[in-house]
Amino acid sequence: VVPITVAPDALPGPRELILTTPDGAASTVITVVLADGELDTVLGAPELDTPVGLAWGDGTLFLTDAVRGHVYAWRTAPDPIAFADGSLVATPGTLTTLAGSGGAPPLVDGPALDVSLTEPKGLCYRHEPKLLFIAATVDQKIAVMNLDDVPVTEMGHVIAPGGLAVLAGTGVIGYSGDHGPALEAEMFRPWRVRGCQGDVLLVGDVENRVLRMINRSETPQDVAGV
Repeated sequence: VVPITVAPDALPGPRELILTTPDGAASTVITVVLADGELDTVLGAPELDTPVGLAWGDGTLFLTDAVRGHVYAWRTAPDPIAFADGSLVATPGTLTTLAGSGGAPPLVDGPALDVSLTEPKGLCYRHEPKLLFIAATVDQKIAVMNLDDVPVTEMGHVIAPGGLAVLAGTGVIGYSGDHGPALEAEMFRPWRVRGCQGDVLLVGDVENRVLRMINRSETPQDVAGV
């Protein structure tokens, strides 16, 4: 968790967000300019290395760091929010690690903070129940983290609060598995995941140059005649 303070004398003009180290020393100053049409940095080094995937929900920005192998939450709403039955708390202006141990592969089911994620990239957040879908690009897999307060069943997996389960991909680079079980499919650098508010996940299988679909429901889905 990285504390962030807001310079009190910076309003109503540009605001300074100061990232501090655990001992209180300032490590990075971030300026957010409020003028129309201007762009500035919100988060960056040293806390982030290669931020790639972004998702938004419940007053929280979810993001991946591909190099560090982590998934984070950055709380922008003025009040804290508890995920996973209170085991993960995102407080305003802090960067909180949700998933990824930084360890070696393979990616397997387990507590999200204990699993290895190799270059996680795309994210998709579902509000009810609170689920965060993750494209683990170099793992060649699609996973989901349960941020809800109760166990959730997703595609046959019973996932405890704070847990993560692999939904698709064998971990082997390839292109196979259409019309079969998602866990038996081979992919090559799945980069994006979308559609998590509905019954069908859409996955950008980048190196195979295809868009793939995963049926989350217990019934067949007819999508554009497929």
